[in-house]
Amino acid sequence: MIMANSINGNSGWVTDEGYITSNGNFTCRFDSNSATYKVGYLGHISNAIPVISLTDNSDAIVYELTRDSDGFTVKTYDPSNNNAVPCGFDFIVAALYG
Repeated sequence: MIMANSINGNSGWVTDEGYITSNGNFTCRFDSNSATYKVGYLGHISNAIPVISLTDNSDAIVYELTRDSDGFTVKTYDPSNNNAVPCGFDFIVAALYG
């Protein structure tokens, strides 16, 4: 059985420009050319599942979420032409046990 546990402070907000607001458990590297946000866990969390909440709920933006070994990556783009479109998001991370 796998259990998920959200620990206090495992959430944050990333702006369109890649600035991150959190409790200090995360970092964010932003590539403006590809509208790619790399959020790192700084070793505070392992074996985790990230969940993002979209700040732009229109159909015009795709949020592509990929888990990494120590964090996750979100790429945002316009699906009609595949152009990178910077767009922020909220996130929460749950650690998995089992």
